[in-house]
Amino acid sequence: MATSLRITLLSGEEATHSVELAEDKLGKKIQSLVDKDSRTLDDKQTILEAGLKDGDTLTAVVEDILEQIKKSFNPKHHIVTGSSRHGDWVLIHAVDNQDRKEEDYHNCFLFHLPSWKPGATPVKKTGWTDNMCMGVRDDGSKLEFGPEDTLLEKEAGWGKVVETIELKSLLP
Repeated sequence: MATSLRITLLSGEEATHSVELAEDKLGKKIQSLVDKDSRTLDDKQTILEAGLKDGDTLTAVVEDILEQIKKSFNPKHHIVTGSSRHGDWVLIHAVDNQDRKEEDYHNCFLFHLPSWKPGATPVKKTGWTDNMCMGVRDDGSKLEFGPEDTLLEKEAGWGKVVETIELKSLLP
């Protein structure tokens, strides 16, 4: 009989598998495992060396999801320059990685944290060109969190609100 472990997160999510399969099922990078006695397990030990038995429950310490999202951007294409969070939502600001261009291309990506998995596409994305160095007003639109659980899409150059979106309407 193969040994399996039930790995739970503080959020209540759980997986009964090997650590690698649990990471895939949970969609989170497990940094360490803690047993029922609050002992952090040595990742170099085998299950038997750690004194674990079939069906034991471990708590997984996972990498912060915001850091996972930021790390998911390929620096060859986007350089993450900032983020803002509102409840279960996060906006990631990134600049296109480009050489020898006078204007900068900015992007704003909206992610819903509870539903994010590695490789997920943003719930909403906007972009704008920063042309100020050439004396031209910015072109495109930006995202920012508004009042009462809303998302505002604004013109980049003027700051005029183009659209107000209720965040709950964007739930996947």
